[in-house]
Amino acid sequence: DSLDVAAVLKARTDLGWGVPVVAGSVATDQTVITSVGMTNLAGVFAVVPQAVVIQPGTSDADVRGFRDQVLHRLHTASLDGSIVAYAQAYDAISMMASVARSIHSKTPANVRTFLENANYQGLLASYSYTTTAHTGILGDQSTIAPVTSLTNGLFRPAPG
Repeated sequence: DSLDVAAVLKARTDLGWGVPVVAGSVATDQTVITSVGMTNLAGVFAVVPQAVVIQPGTSDADVRGFRDQVLHRLHTASLDGSIVAYAQAYDAISMMASVARSIHSKTPANVRTFLENANYQGLLASYSYTTTAHTGILGDQSTIAPVTSLTNGLFRPAPG
C-alpha cells in the first residue's frame, strides 16, 4: 500500500519469478511502473476502482474527461501510470467541498456526522460512511486489472 511495492516487484523481476501477484492500486503508480518497467509487470494485477477500467458498452465519459483534464494541466500527451491517484485526490477534495457547502461548518464533529449520514457520488465510486465503517471504495466497486493493460491512465478489462 505504499511505493515500497516497487522494491518488491523489482525483486520479483530480479529473481526471475513469474508468480502472479495481486497488489493495491499503488502498483499502477508512474513511479512504480518506471522503476520496474512495464514489460516486467506481466502477471501483476492491481485492485482498482471499476470506474478506471474501460468496459464495452459502458460510458466512461466522466473518467476520460477527467483524465484529459489532467493531461492538459500536466502539459503532456499521455500518462505512464494510472489516473487513480489523481482521481482519489479529486474525490476527496470534492467530497470535503460538498460537506462545507452543505453544513457551513468545519467543526470535526459536524463534518463526521454529515459524512456518516450522506452518500457522496465521486468520480471513482459512491462513498458511503457509517459510524462503524469508513472504508471508502467498497469491494463491489473495485475490480482486478492486469497492470500491463494500463494505457494512458486507464485499464482495459482482463480477457475472459
